Amino acid sequence: MTHTLPAPSAAAHAPRPVGTVLVTGAASGLGRAVAHAVAAAGGRPLLLDRVPVDPDPELGDAPSIVTDLADGRGSEAAIS
Repeated sequence: MTHTLPAPSAAAHAPRPVGTVLVTGAASGLGRAVAHAVAAAGGRPLLLDRVPVDPDPELGDAPSIVTDLADGRGSEAAIS
């Protein structure tokens, strides 16, 4: 038996407001690109990495936390 799903409504494709987004690996590469995309969309990136994140005017006053999320204590400290 085959079921057909209804077509998505226009509301499903409407842009959503961006709030604070926790971005891991924000010092470089994909994490840095995600942080820039969040800021460009009007959100506030919260930058996490194992190394310090260099300041960037395009990210505004985005807070940066140096932590290792592989360590349970680092994970807890990052979100407290």
